[in-house]
Amino acid sequence: MHLRGPSCDDVCESVGLLASRWHLPVISFGCWSDILSNRDEFATLLRTTGSFGEIGTFVRNIMKFFSWKRVTLVTGPQAAWLSAVVNISIDFRNVGIVARRLTLDNDKLNETLFVEAQQCRIFVLCAYGQDIIHFMLTAYELGLMNGDYAFVAIDYANMAKIFPETYNSIVPLEDVFGGMLDITVDVRPEEPEFAEFMKDMDTFKATNNTSYEFGIRVALVVDAIYLYILALNNCIRDGGLCPLGRDIVNYLYGSTETGVTGSLAVDYDGSRHTSYMLHSIHGDRYVPVARTKDGGVGFQIIEGTTDIVWPGGSTKIPLGEPSFTLTVIGSVLALLIVAVLLGFLIYWVWSQT
Repeated sequence: MHLRGPSCDDVCESVGLLASRWHLPVISFGCWSDILSNRDEFATLLRTTGSFGEIGTFVRNIMKFFSWKRVTLVTGPQAAWLSAVVNISIDFRNVGIVARRLTLDNDKLNETLFVEAQQCRIFVLCAYGQDIIHFMLTAYELGLMNGDYAFVAIDYANMAKIFPETYNSIVPLEDVFGGMLDITVDVRPEEPEFAEFMKDMDTFKATNNTSYEFGIRVALVVDAIYLYILALNNCIRDGGLCPLGRDIVNYLYGSTETGVTGSLAVDYDGSRHTSYMLHSIHGDRYVPVARTKDGGVGFQIIEGTTDIVWPGGSTKIPLGEPSFTLTVIGSVLALLIVAVLLGFLIYWVWSQT
């Protein structure tokens, strides 16, 4: 017996701890928490995604590429996201990026986002899909979809489109999410393995949704099952009865296989060492625009990519800190005006006496 999934970090932690005690293998297709890399606590857990630590490095490379030096990390209230944001903030500060934080509070989001938008123009959304939808709707209501702001989500995968029941608004999706950037695992969509997989999804009607972004999710599930089958087969081939989960997953630590989503290189801590893809939402399309360089490091725009479309249909890269700059300039000008007026008043009083 094995457990496939889950895809929520908080649930992964609970299930992973129990599975370790019960000696059941768990292969997750959607959990990113760095805590799950602790082999002492999560001895039988593997995942086909990477970790927040790796994805934080990818976000940092995005910041560097677009010359953004100031960012607001928007975090969901869940423990896994809060912990991830703390680590990403430290990493950013070590390379000179000013990292502000905004914790999502649905009751006060309108007020807090209005204030934050005066301080920063780049928002990285470290939250689950439903929270991201609520945040982007609020940003739309505040008029932030005008090309002056950039929004970068982590593993959102165009949720409002592929799961319409999660979106409860009459505002067209393209008005709210158009120009948003999103990071997922790079499933190498141009490779024949993934193309054949998408074709099979459509041929066999395995799901009613055959979009590329939904295919990313399903492919990660398929690779999770594939890894388990490989490990079980290798254990049986070596004459083992494989009674314990640890006996099975030990066949995967440090291994490299090829699955639907590309190279399945599993580190000794159970995390997959993978590459990442940056997507741009163009209307109802989910377009790959940049990815990790070959070798799993760095950042590169995909060959043939035209100008990235930003919120509001703009093709101009948003500045990282215009509101901060304008605030400083405005304050200096205000002080100069006050100084001139005060000097004039002093001179007038002196001339009268």
